[in-house]
Amino acid sequence: MDNIELTPHFQQFITRLVESGEYHDANEVLEDGLRLLEESRIDEAAYEAEAADALLRYVREHNSRVDASQRLPEGVPLSPEQHRLLFNSLVEEGIRSIERGEGLEFSTREELRKLIRGEVPSHATSSKKA
Repeated sequence: MDNIELTPHFQQFITRLVESGEYHDANEVLEDGLRLLEESRIDEAAYEAEAADALLRYVREHNSRVDASQRLPEGVPLSPEQHRLLFNSLVEEGIRSIERGEGLEFSTREELRKLIRGEVPSHATSSKKA
């Protein structure tokens, strides 16, 4: 692989990590950083897939409340344009719910993930106005 040029900031950061004994050399530091980046990307892709699945489940479950001309056919995958329109519609519905004082608050992304997976978030609190 070609040589990689780093900014002075990252050169100093790598030097500090190697000098501290935490890593044997710069290659080890870069491999660890790239591993973390790769894991982050994989986690993000999995999260996005979970969210897309949850969105589609939500729509399918609430399909009967939609005007008959706009209902989604059962078992038919959505096109990217349908996904975009559906997402925009649900965002608008969500904003209206928040404006009415309805909704949940989450302290962490993991709590939201639990809700997406159908689990009950342990610390999510209702923000519904009394």
